[in-house]
Amino acid sequence: MWISLEAADDGAAEFQPGHVLGLGLKTNDSTLMRHAYTVSRGEPSARRFEHLYRVISGGRMSPLLAQLSTADTVFFHGPFHTPIEQEIQTDAEHILLISTGAGIGPLFGYVEKALREGEARPVSLYAGFREESHTCLRAELDALAGRHQRQSRLIKSRATGRREHVVQLQYFQRRSLGEQRADHKRR
Repeated sequence: MWISLEAADDGAAEFQPGHVLGLGLKTNDSTLMRHAYTVSRGEPSARRFEHLYRVISGGRMSPLLAQLSTADTVFFHGPFHTPIEQEIQTDAEHILLISTGAGIGPLFGYVEKALREGEARPVSLYAGFREESHTCLRAELDALAGRHQRQSRLIKSRATGRREHVVQLQYFQRRSLGEQRADHKRR
C-alpha cells in the first residue's frame, strides 16, 4: 500500500528514495506509536513524500496506517540514512538494485527519479517476494518499463520445496533518440 504525506509545518521536507523517517501516530490513550519507514518517492517542491508498505495482519502500525483518512495527522522525524542516489558510484557502468518485499518501493522510486533525470547507464532491478500474491508495483513498473525497458521476466522458483519464491526482473535502459524514432515508426 502507498501512503502519501505532505509536511504541514515549516520544517524541511526534502526527502528522497532511501531516506528513512520515523512515522508516528497518536493512539487512543494519547501515546505516540512510532515505526521507521523508508521513503519511496519524494517531491521536495510540494513538500510531499510517499512510502510503500505492506499491511501486516496483527501488526502494530501498518493496520493503523491503512485506516487513515486525509484528515488524520501523522507525525514524522528524520531523515536518517543516505538517499540511494548518493550511494550509487559515479563510475559504475551498470546499476544493480536488489530488494525483497516492500523494499522494492525505494528502489522503484530511485529508478523512476533517475530515469526522469536522464540516467544513461543500464539499471537492473531484482525484486524478491515470498509468494506471488505479495508482488507489488507491477502496474507502476510496467508503465515505467514502457518508456525505458529492454527486458522483463517473472521468475518462479521453489527454494525449499514448500514455499514458492518469486523474483521479478526489470532491466531499464534509457533509449537513444534514434531508438525512440525507430520504435515510433514501427507502431
